[in-house]
Amino acid sequence: MCAEKNTRIVPICDPLEIIQCIMRLTPLEINAYKLLLSKGTLAVKELASLLKCSRSAVQKALQRLHVLGLVDRQKVLRRSGGYMFIYKAIPLEEVDDECIKLVLKLVSLMAHKYRSLEVREEHLNEHNL
Repeated sequence: MCAEKNTRIVPICDPLEIIQCIMRLTPLEINAYKLLLSKGTLAVKELASLLKCSRSAVQKALQRLHVLGLVDRQKVLRRSGGYMFIYKAIPLEEVDDECIKLVLKLVSLMAHKYRSLEVREEHLNEHNL
């Protein structure tokens, strides 16, 4: 009989690294996403301070993260007038699901492309070209 060991599944790499690769995130974008995951909701000014980066660079990163579906934003009225956005990260589990869909779509596209190349090669071989 074998003694049972404490086994734990260890991921091959960090899920955030996979997300960064699949979605082609810049270091600033992935760092902003990580901070939002850990801190909850933050405004651009707060994130810029934590990231030690300009507000305009952080704003641009957050806009891209929002378009990619990695963060939600909520419009908040300021007491002094006008409004600002508060950002919140989409939970990693939900993002992982989207990444899996993207990877499966990529695999499907690659398989289709490969099959079409095989068909072309067979056609050329049949005609000795």
